Amino acid sequence: MDKNSSDSLKLAVELVEKAQTIDDSLSGYHTFWGTIYQLQKQYDKAIVEGQKAIESAPNNAWDHVHFAQILFFTGKYNDAISYAEQATRISPYHPAWYWNILGLCYRHAGRYQEAIDTFGKLLDRAQKGEFPMVTAHGALATTYALMGQYESARAHFEERKKYDPNPSEWLKNTRKFWSLSEDTEQSHRVLNALQKAGCQFLD
Repeated sequence: MDKNSSDSLKLAVELVEKAQTIDDSLSGYHTFWGTIYQLQKQYDKAIVEGQKAIESAPNNAWDHVHFAQILFFTGKYNDAISYAEQATRISPYHPAWYWNILGLCYRHAGRYQEAIDTFGKLLDRAQKGEFPMVTAHGALATTYALMGQYESARAHFEERKKYDPNPSEWLKNTRKFWSLSEDTEQSHRVLNALQKAGCQFLD
């Protein structure tokens, strides 16, 4: 974690601690702590806090999708799917990024067609200005590459470049993203698949 990220995380801890002194009854505090522990790579603590959030507010979509994200970063993809799906059921017209979390969970559980369908929904929302186009096309490019459908992967990679002409930054961000995961092999797997697809951004 770089200095800026470390400073931001330290500030987040301070703000959550201060807010809890005012009212510690909200389930969201468990979700915040779960996310903080996940970023600190204290995965067991993150899962405990995520579970507490769900127990405190079983019908809160926000807590469910964040717990799904925590489980995703601990490599528990099938468990993560259950909570992400539940979040979309609790809140049928949810923020677009819920589709991103669910799509990632499907993809890394090996449920590729469901991931494609979900990222397609994400792209629809992105086209309405509700989510970055660059991320939606990147998600589809990566998924198609992992499926071995290289032509489709390259097509979305080229669409992505319209919004980010410097794909080397994607390489950097992909490595940073997977550095937060307990499943350390995924970064190599994803980047190798994109390279095989002919997505030329690797250094």
